[in-house]
Amino acid sequence: DLYWQPGTGPGETVRRYLLFYLTTSFIWDIWRGLGNAGLILFFGAPVLRLLRRYEERFHFTVA
Repeated sequence: DLYWQPGTGPGETVRRYLLFYLTTSFIWDIWRGLGNAGLILFFGAPVLRLLRRYEERFHFTVA
């Protein structure tokens, strides 16, 4: 059983949660992580360049 029952210890609860996570979410989370990493690799440098350009353009000092 994957749900909580009275009397189950912390170790069994963690084991059940890990089993539930692996069977329901793990594959989706891997794909989401790979997609995020790909987007960062593809768009990271251009976005940082853009932000630095605007920082230089709009930087001012208060006297």
